[in-house]
Amino acid sequence: MLKFKLHHVLSVVVAVVVVGSVVYINTASYFSTEPAEPGNPTAPISVGKNPLLSASKRDVGNWFPGTCFAEIYMKSSSYGGSLVQGCIEQTSREIKAQTGVQLSASDFRDPEVLSHFQGVYGASNPWRS
Repeated sequence: MLKFKLHHVLSVVVAVVVVGSVVYINTASYFSTEPAEPGNPTAPISVGKNPLLSASKRDVGNWFPGTCFAEIYMKSSSYGGSLVQGCIEQTSREIKAQTGVQLSASDFRDPEVLSHFQGVYGASNPWRS
């Protein structure tokens, strides 16, 4: 009887740790704690220009909710890439709210944007082609 109860307690503990980890990972990049560099705006904003072309790591943390950056740009996206469209829509809304620039899915997939992010994060990451 003791083993049966211990088994259930351990299962609940493991479940809480897993759920807590997922919640932490999905919110950690949303609330950026990186201090702003003095005299350096987060991204030059020009109406009509794609702000992704000059986005810093801080901008990515502010604009891309949860794991959306990885979902959109990395080859190892979840669920066969089915979350990508929703991530593009959410991120586009956030960028429009912060910069006034409305982006489309093609703006996110622009080869120049991918090249910019490879420069920011390093070309050795597993980037989506």
